[in-house]
Amino acid sequence: MRLRNELNFRGYPKLRSVDYFDGEEKSLEVEDFHMFWDLLKSLEANNSLKDWASDYSISKEDQEQILTFLKEQELVEADIDQFNENSFYNRNHHFFNIYKKEQLLQKISKVKVVIVGLGTLGATLVDNLAKLGVQNFTIVDHDVIELKNVAAQTIFQPEHVGKRKTDIIEDYLITLNPEIEVTTVDLKIEKKEDIIGLELGDKDILFKCFDEVTKEIMIGLVELTDISNCHYVSLGYYNDSISAYILSQNEGIEFIHNIYNTIHTDYVISSNRGTILHSMAGAILSCHILIDSLINSNKKEINVFYTIDPIRFTVEKGKINSEEQAYTNFINTLYSSFDLDPHKIENKIKMLGEACLAFNEDLPGVLEVEIISLYQIFELLINIGAIKTLGLQDHYESFMELINEVEEKEEDKDKDKDKEETEVGIDYQHYFDFITSLKLEHKGAILSVIDAMKMLNNLPSYDERVALQNKTYETLKENSEFLLEYLNNSKQASIKELDDNYYHDIIGLEYNDIMLISKGLENNYEALMLKAYENISPSSSNHIDYLFKHQYDPQSSLSIEDILSIMIESLREYNPNAGMFADFITSIAKSNSIGVVSKEIRHGTNRTYFFPITKENKIILNYDGTFESIFILFHELGHAYYNSFYTSSFFDDNNKLSNESLAYTFEILCYQAVSSNENISEEFKRNLKYFYNYRINKVLLSNFSSYIFEYEVVEYIKKGNSIDLEKFLAIEGGFEENGIYGQIKFENREQSMLNILLDTSFMFGLYDQVIDPLAYLIASGIADQYCSNWLTTDILLQECLFNRQTSIKGIFKKVVTRCTFEDIDSLVENIKNLLDYSSELIPTNTK
Repeated sequence: MRLRNELNFRGYPKLRSVDYFDGEEKSLEVEDFHMFWDLLKSLEANNSLKDWASDYSISKEDQEQILTFLKEQELVEADIDQFNENSFYNRNHHFFNIYKKEQLLQKISKVKVVIVGLGTLGATLVDNLAKLGVQNFTIVDHDVIELKNVAAQTIFQPEHVGKRKTDIIEDYLITLNPEIEVTTVDLKIEKKEDIIGLELGDKDILFKCFDEVTKEIMIGLVELTDISNCHYVSLGYYNDSISAYILSQNEGIEFIHNIYNTIHTDYVISSNRGTILHSMAGAILSCHILIDSLINSNKKEINVFYTIDPIRFTVEKGKINSEEQAYTNFINTLYSSFDLDPHKIENKIKMLGEACLAFNEDLPGVLEVEIISLYQIFELLINIGAIKTLGLQDHYESFMELINEVEEKEEDKDKDKDKEETEVGIDYQHYFDFITSLKLEHKGAILSVIDAMKMLNNLPSYDERVALQNKTYETLKENSEFLLEYLNNSKQASIKELDDNYYHDIIGLEYNDIMLISKGLENNYEALMLKAYENISPSSSNHIDYLFKHQYDPQSSLSIEDILSIMIESLREYNPNAGMFADFITSIAKSNSIGVVSKEIRHGTNRTYFFPITKENKIILNYDGTFESIFILFHELGHAYYNSFYTSSFFDDNNKLSNESLAYTFEILCYQAVSSNENISEEFKRNLKYFYNYRINKVLLSNFSSYIFEYEVVEYIKKGNSIDLEKFLAIEGGFEENGIYGQIKFENREQSMLNILLDTSFMFGLYDQVIDPLAYLIASGIADQYCSNWLTTDILLQECLFNRQTSIKGIFKKVVTRCTFEDIDSLVENIKNLLDYSSELIPTNTK
C-alpha cells in the first residue's frame, strides 16, 4: 500500500487538521495530529507500520480501521508499478494520478497523432504532445526553417536555419525520448488532390496547423478524416486569437462553406504576427482536446470550437451550427437574396440619386419601393450588427444623405411643419440623453433608471422589488419637471396633426370606429383583467399587485428549430387546411430566413422585413427559449405569411392596423394548434397556456390602459393646458377610483405611475398604444372565422390584400361572417373564450 503523496498533504498541528488536494481542496480533522501525521510519513517512505503502531500503542484492529478509512478517502492505493523517480514522465504520472486518471497515461502513449504544418503552431504542438506522453507521430511539411520561425516556437534554434522542418523535429523527438516513433511526410498541400498523399490508416487524431488553406482543402481534410474515423482539429489564429475547430462531415462542411462565404476575401494586406504566445496557447488548446477525446472516447466532441486570447487569456467554447451558425446561415441568405457587393451597392445608390433628381418632387411609386427596400436592407444589417462586417458603413451614410435630400424636398412644401418636426426631433434626442443619464443607487451599485426598470421584474425578492420601484419612482419624481416638459412639447406638436384624416392615415381606422371599439373594451376591461389575473394568480380575487412575480416562471429548453417543427406538425394535425400555414413555415425554415440574433449585437427589435419586388421575408428576433419569444415567433411568422399577398400597397402607412391584426390572427391560430397537439408533452402545453395569459395582459390590457391614459392627457393639453406632476398623477389615480378598472384594487400601483415617462412611444408618438389592443381584438374575430372555415377565410384574405383592399374594416366585413365589425361584445367574448381555454395552470401564488 502506498500513500498518494501527489495529493500534496499539508498538516496544521494547532488546528489538528490535514489538508490535501484531489482536484479540489479538502481537509481532515484528526484527534491526534502527530499520530496521524507520522502514519502518513511512514506510508510515504513505504516503511513498515509496526514501529508506528508500537510508538502510539495502536492495536491491530484499530490499525485496520484507520487504513480502511484512508482507502475510503482514496488517500492510499495498492502498490503499483510506478515510474522511476527519474523517469521522463514521472511528473505526468503524479499529475494525472490526482484525478485517478492513471490509465490515461497509457492511452496517451498509444495515441497516433498526425500534425500537418510545422510552423508556429505545429512545431510547438509536437513538442508539448511529446512531453505529455504521445509516442507516435506523423509529421507533414515541405518547408525549410527560416530565422523568423525560431522565436515563435520551442524546437527550432538559429543553427537549424535552412534545414527541413521534418528532419529537425524527427531528430528532436528521438533525442527527447528514444521510444517515440516518428513518420515524416515531405508534402506541400496546395490543392485538394494533394491530400491523397496523407495515409491516415489507423491514425487517431489529425491537427491541421498550416495557413493559406483553400475551402476545397479544408473540406477535403474533413472528408478524409471522416472516412478514416480520425478526429480532425483545425488550428489557426485570426488577429490575436487562437481558434481550434473540431469538425466532422455535414455540419462541419456546412460551417466551412459559411466561413468562406462570409469572412474569407481575396483582398488581404497583412503580415504573420504569430508569436511564442500564440504557439503556446494553441498547444494548450490542442492538449486539452486530445485529453478530452481520450477520456470520452465513446462520446467525442464534434463540431465545436475553442477560442483563446493569449493576451487576456480568456477562453471561449461554442457549438458549431447552434445559434451562431444559424446567424451565419441567415447572413448567407441575405447574400443570395440581395447583391451586397459594396461596389454594386454604391452604383445602386448613385442610380437612385439620379432618378430622384430626374423626377424632382413627384417620385414614382416603383422608385419609392426601391428606396424603401434598400433602406430596409440597411436597417436589417444594422440591427444584426453586420453593416461594418460587410464593409457597407460608408455606403449607408451616402444612402442616408440621399434620403435626407428627398425628405428636404418634401419638407420645403411646408416650412412651418419642417420647423415643428425638427424641434420635436431635437427634443427626442435630448429626452433620450436625459433619461439615460438618470441614476439611482441599489445595494451599493449605481444603476441607470432604465437598467433598474429592466432589473425590477427579475428580482426574486418581493421586498427588493418594492424598494427598487420606490427608488425609481422618487428619481422620476425629482426629474418630473423636465420629463413633463418633453411630454407637453411632443403632444402639443402632435395635436396639430390631429385632423379628420389622422386616424385613417396613421392608424388605419376612422375615429368613430376607434371610439366604438374603445368603448366596448372599456366596458369589458374589468372582466377581462380579472379573468386574466385569475388564471395567472388564482387567489388574487380583485386585488392585483403591480409587483407580483409568480414563482412559476416557465422557460422552454427547445431550440427555434424544435419550435418550428412543432408548429408544422401541430398545424397539420389541427386542421386539414392549415397545411398552407405549415408549408409556409417549412419554406421559411428551409430558406434560413429567420435570423436569431443575440441582444448583445442587436438593437432589441423583433421584426419582419418584407421586400415586395422579390416577395421575400427576412425575420430577425431574439429567440431565447422563453415562452414570450415563442409567441413573438408565432407573431413574426404571421407578418411574413400575409406579407407575400400584398402588392405595391405594402408600405402604405394606413396598413399598420391591418398588418398587426393579421399577424395576431396567425399567432392565435398557431397557439391553438400547438396547445391542442396530443403528441406534445402536457408540461409544455400547460406552460404555453399559462404564458398566454401574460400575453393577453401585455398586448391587450396593459397597452389599452396606456392608450386611455394618453387620451386623457391629450384631451387636457388640447384645451391649452400644460400638464404638471399633480395633474399627471391625478389622471393616473382617477382610473382606479372611477375609471376602467372598476372594482379592481391595486397594490404598489402608485409607485409605478411615473414609469410610463420612460416609454418613448408614449412620450413622442400619438395613440401608438391603441394599435395592439385593437389589432388583437379584431384578430380574435378573424381567427374564430378561420376555425369555422379555414380554406375560404384564407383565400378571401389573400384576395383582399392582392386587390389592395387593405382597410382592416373592409377586410373584416368581407372575410368574417360569424359577427360584425361593430359587434364588440362578440369580439370580447372571443377573448374570454381564449382565456377560458388557457385556464389549465400551475396554481402557485406567492410573493
